[in-house]
Parts: sequence; structure tokens; C-alpha cells
Amino acid sequence: MAKLDDKLLKIWHEIEQEKSWGGCRFIHSYLDVSWYAGCPHQGVKSAWIAAPERPQSLPQSKAVSIVRDVFNGRPALRASLTDGDEDVFAALWADLIKYSCGGSSTDEVLKRFAARYKTWVKLLMLKKKAKLTKEEQKGLLGELCFLSSELEKGRSALSAVSGWVGPEGADQDFCWAEGWHEIKAAAFGSDHISISSLQQLSAAGDGCLVVYFIDPAAPERSDAVTLPDMVDKLK
Repeated sequence: MAKLDDKLLKIWHEIEQEKSWGGCRFIHSYLDVSWYAGCPHQGVKSAWIAAPERPQSLPQSKAVSIVRDVFNGRPALRASLTDGDEDVFAALWADLIKYSCGGSSTDEVLKRFAARYKTWVKLLMLKKKAKLTKEEQKGLLGELCFLSSELEKGRSALSAVSGWVGPEGADQDFCWAEGWHEIKAAAFGSDHISISSLQQLSAAGDGCLVVYFIDPAAPERSDAVTLPDMVDKLK
């Protein structure tokens, strides 16, 4: 598979140079799913996924809008860059295509696409702030540790990421059919845990509070871990 992000950028730039607004071009296809890129209006960079069945609706972000559409008579989703870097948007769409093509059926391709897109939305939400506070870093590290533990227990990557709903505004950090989990990170020796609302621990169904004790450590310690370390581990 050629460098898809370069292909996307080339398509957008060519359409801009030609001023052929409304045009779009083929990027890639796999099974019955196809991806395209184009500029529906001047200054608007968009990308489409089209399939025999309608892809599920997906959340918006400040950087990317995504809406239902019809492409060549087939159900589709159209994503458009609204506020951000076109290089990041191209990398996002290229990554979505590559990850989706790991599915063995059209239904699985669409599910993988949706799960991967939601992960990107979470990352874009984190990108709104130039730097996380120390407490936010600890909290994110705790959630990544929990995500890693679920994968080690045998939960599929698709299920694990789909259940990570805290960054989308849910009261709990992780929710699956069998129950919810609220993740907290505290310093060693802490005798209390802070919660932002009672809703975090009073959801319907089975659930539990998971606490990770995290403190700053010297980099040479064998048990020291950083956020980039955890991200690399989860890739």
C-alpha cells in the first residue's frame, strides 16, 4: 500500500491548483469498501468512505466534521477538515484506511474504521491543550495502564478501544456490556481518592473503581514508565 497520506495531499493540492472544486478522486478500495478524497468547495478538504451498507454515525471534533453522505449511489461518510493541519488530516485518513483493511469482512472493516476514528477523536481532543498538567498526565497514564491490562487479559483491541468512553464525556472511563470501570491515579501514600461527581460511581449495572498509584521516578529505575512508553506498548 503506497503512502496514502502523500496521495491525499497530492489530490487536494491538484484540485486546488486546477480550481476544480467539487471534484474528488479515488484513493483505495478493500473488499466492498472504497475511500476517496476531494474538495467539495473552495478551501475545503474532504475525504469519503463508501460501502454497500451505511457506516455508523461518528462523533465530531473541533478539527474534523463528519457527516452522512451518498457517494456514487452508495451510503457514505464524508469527513472535512474544519480547523487544523492538512498533514494531520491526511495522516488520520491514511491511518484509518490502513487499520480498516485489517478486517476480514465488510462489516468488520466498517467496525474497525469506526473504532479507529473514535481513537483519533480522543487524541484530537487531547491536542486542544498544548501541555497536560501533571495530574492529567497521571490520569491518562492510569487509563493507558488499564487499557494495556485489558489487552493482556485477551480483550480484543477493537473492544478495548470502543469501551474507552471517558474522553468522549461519559461519566465512567471504560464501559462494556459486562460492566463499567472508573480509573483513578493517586500518589503512593494517599488516603483518599477524588471524584468529579457522584455519577462516576453510581452508574447502573456492575462496575468498579480501579486505582493506580503513580509517582514521579528516576528514569534509570527499571519499573519507571512514561506516556510515550505506554503508547508504544499499545501500538
